[in-house]
Amino acid sequence: MSKLIKPIPSLQEQAQEQEKMRDVLLLLDNLFKRETATARLILGNLYDVGTINLVNQKIPLKVVSPLLKLIASSSKPLILILAVRIFQAYCPKLVANYLYSLVEFKKEPIAPVTIIDRQLSPPEVQAKLREVQTLRKQVRMLTGSLVAVIALFAGSSLFIVHRVGLKPSELLQPTQTVIEQSQP
Repeated sequence: MSKLIKPIPSLQEQAQEQEKMRDVLLLLDNLFKRETATARLILGNLYDVGTINLVNQKIPLKVVSPLLKLIASSSKPLILILAVRIFQAYCPKLVANYLYSLVEFKKEPIAPVTIIDRQLSPPEVQAKLREVQTLRKQVRMLTGSLVAVIALFAGSSLFIVHRVGLKPSELLQPTQTVIEQSQP
């Protein structure tokens, strides 16, 4: 039987491969910077869908859900600015690595699977179920507390802004504080 011998890539081939992948990365980086409007639209749509699904799945209180959706939609412009920056910084490298993994053709070793055959006795099963139920109750209580704190914070902030008479854009502008010195 003859074994197949894998050819070892030469230094020239390796250098050429690295150069081509660097070119791919530069092209992707250029593409993502030119298409900022498209990336902004895509990320905006993903943000809308994600916030609605997150609020619907994680917040069981139907009374608070509209308030949280309103808060999430009001924070969308700031989130989009950050998301586009992160997208442009990391996405070209991630896409280039993914594309390289597609053309690399390496065989990955398959990890052995170990099967544990252990049957739990009925008292152990009942104890585990009780533990899961108590943990779920705690998660619901903490989620409700978090929602209440966020609603309280948002309401207080809106009340203070309304009482002071500031516009939201004025809150983001730097202010100057004048400290008067008392004369002896």
